[in-house]
Formats: sequence, structure tokens, C-alpha cells
Amino acid sequence: MKKLIFCVSFLCVALTSGVAAEESELSYRNVAVSYIAGEADGFGLHGSIGFADSWFVSLEYNDRSQEVSLLGITLTPGISGIPLSIIGLRGATSGLIVQPGVPMVLGAVNIETDSEEIALDIGYHWSLGDRTDLVTSIGYSRVEVDVTVINLGATPIQIPGFNFNAGNSGGFSASASGFDVNFGVRGKPTEQFEYGAFVGYYGGGDFSSDLQLSGEARYRFSDPVSVGLKYRSRGSLDFWSLDLRYEF
Repeated sequence: MKKLIFCVSFLCVALTSGVAAEESELSYRNVAVSYIAGEADGFGLHGSIGFADSWFVSLEYNDRSQEVSLLGITLTPGISGIPLSIIGLRGATSGLIVQPGVPMVLGAVNIETDSEEIALDIGYHWSLGDRTDLVTSIGYSRVEVDVTVINLGATPIQIPGFNFNAGNSGGFSASASGFDVNFGVRGKPTEQFEYGAFVGYYGGGDFSSDLQLSGEARYRFSDPVSVGLKYRSRGSLDFWSLDLRYEF
């Protein structure tokens, strides 16, 4: 919730900012709200402010949740930080602590996750023409994850920190931080359509190092309002989002 309040405050500053930016066919001063789908569903907020001709700073907040019912899972020894497999929940979950080196098979369980991510980036763009920019950025992000395990089986689950009988639930919270570096191109082939394609590195700190790919296609309804479809691939995780953006 604190992240959401911080992001909303940033968006309000962005809307009222009088910072001058270089006149361009491509906007670096905007706010957007989005719906996210993929490994987990949720919503996002994004704001960007241009300054000093070709620089910009952006802030993004994403809240995603997921519920998975499994007939049986194997828990393997936990590792430090937050493995991405917890967020994606692809089969086995490696973040729950069991006896070191001793996997444990559970019966039917429900696993619910709720993750909050906030990312702050600063970037620079070079013009390749009236409607095409090369863009690079570096940023810091932090993720907080709440995981709840509900025992649906008849056998009590006894794991350090997770001792509960059939029908009961237990869980934990964890956080991780890292950075990303991206490079790509933005273009506006017509007055109504825009595109963007980026490749980058995501890692450092508590995050596993992964290649990050993202793309965007956008249609402009009017001069300040547009809708965009975005795709992001990070390691084994894929996310789609649909946003409504306002430029100022």
C-alpha cells in the first residue's frame, strides 16, 4: 500500500509538472493505468517526466496476484532471496524451507501469491529522425511477495514455520531488490500508431540474472490519449498488459 501511495503521488507531480522537455513526436511526459495478465494478473500505474532536453525519469507500480490449486507438489530446500519460481509458481516451489537436502511431497494444496513491484528508471533518448528515437535506461526495482499455502489434504503439514492441520493455512512474506538496464527503439510511423522494442539485462542484488525483452504497440485516439498493448519476457516469465495513457 505504501508503494501505491508513493506511485500515485509521483503521478500527481507528473501531471502538474512544469518541467520543460524537448519538443518531440514521441512523448516522454505521460501517465498510464494498465491491466496485467500472464503468470499472474493485476494492475499497474506508470508515470514519466522528461527533463533537460533528452533525459527522462519514470516510476512504475505493479500489483499482481495468483491462485494455483495443485494435487501434489514437491518442496525442495529453500534458497536466499526470492526465486522467480515463487512468483511464477511453475510446478515445484523452491522458496519454502524444508530439511536441507530432503525434498518433501505434499498432498493437495492451494497456493496464493500477491506481489507488489515498484521500479524507478532514468533514461536518455537520441533522435534518429522526426519520429524515431534510440532509448536507453537504467533502473532499480523492489518486489515484495506474500505467499499463502492452504492445506487441502488430510495429512498435517509439518515444515519449519508451516505447521498446520488439514484445512488450515500458513504463509510467509519476503522481499528482493535489483536493477535493470535496457536499450531499444521507439517509433511513430503514423499519427495514430507507435511502437517500441527493447532488450535488456535484469538482475543484481537478490534477483536472478536474466535477459529481458519487451515490446509495445500503441494506438492514439486523440492528441493526448492512447491505448497500448505491451509484452514483457523475463527469464521463464511472460506478461501482457493493456494500458490507457494520457500525455501532457
